[in-house]
Amino acid sequence: MTQSQKRVAAGLRWNFSPNAVLKLQIDHIRTQAPYAGRLANPGPAFTPGDSTNVISIAMDFVF
Repeated sequence: MTQSQKRVAAGLRWNFSPNAVLKLQIDHIRTQAPYAGRLANPGPAFTPGDSTNVISIAMDFVF
């Protein structure tokens, strides 16, 4: 059984200090019905074959 999905992602990285980085990533994921793709825990409103967006923000520090 193949759980197929297509994904488009875009990201930004801002080195706002020598020891810290802020990252932003937006993913648009489209699954192929009847599968949920690689989504580990889709919510009750998720319909296989629909698309979803994931936005992540991360801050990394080096010390």
